[in-house]
Amino acid sequence: MPHRTPAEASRALTENLRQAVSCVTSAVLIPATGAAADTRALFFTRPPIALHGTRPLALDVTHVYRVEDPASTSDWVTRTLGYRYQLYLRDGTELLAFHWHPQDPNPVKSPHLHLSAGAQVGFTDLTDAHIPTGPVDLRAVLCLAIEDLGVRPLRPDWQAILAAPPA
Repeated sequence: MPHRTPAEASRALTENLRQAVSCVTSAVLIPATGAAADTRALFFTRPPIALHGTRPLALDVTHVYRVEDPASTSDWVTRTLGYRYQLYLRDGTELLAFHWHPQDPNPVKSPHLHLSAGAQVGFTDLTDAHIPTGPVDLRAVLCLAIEDLGVRPLRPDWQAILAAPPA
């Protein structure tokens, strides 16, 4: 969605993702600037964040983006540059990790999933694999946590919020 200023575009994305995580936690994503002046990130200050539900799970989120003026008009938009959306068991064991970090020195540049030790898949090669996914939206991860992993939503309107298009 286009915005009149870079600050407005950044604010819209921040509020959109904050609203999404408010479906499962009262913790708030905070903004930071990245190594490059035009790179920004949203993250939790003390991850992972405990979630409530039938299983003892926790969440960590890092969302990296840039604000751009793509068409040399006055319409500013945000572009995702990478993310780390991770679900943990509360003992700190990683369960699932959705990653996309094309800027990192890591050789894997495409979006991928890690089935970590907490997933107990029983096939050790999968715990080290970078399973291709295509881009994954944070809202989809939160829906997975609620619908399939027993996380209790904190808001009665969670389905509408998580079904909303990205800002």
